[in-house]
Amino acid sequence: MIGLIVIGIVGVVMLLAIWRGFVLSYLWQWFLVPLGVSEISIAHAIGLSVLVGMFTSHIKSKSEDAKGAWQPLVTAFAAALAAFGLGYIVHAIMS
Repeated sequence: MIGLIVIGIVGVVMLLAIWRGFVLSYLWQWFLVPLGVSEISIAHAIGLSVLVGMFTSHIKSKSEDAKGAWQPLVTAFAAALAAFGLGYIVHAIMS
């Protein structure tokens, strides 16, 4: 049972890294490429996201139950979704 939970969390973390890389690649394309910075691929964006996340993520507290273990992952997904949405709106206004 614990093995399945660990596999599930690792899988979700990997999907989250891909999602954050996808969002970063679009934000990069929308806001940095027009300033003369080279484009990056989604793979590069995933790597950058993982690298930055490794040095900036903070675990606030350990949860006693299994439901609480998912909260940081859901929060990270929602934060990337909000950044993507806001970036899309600003990009649309700029165009």
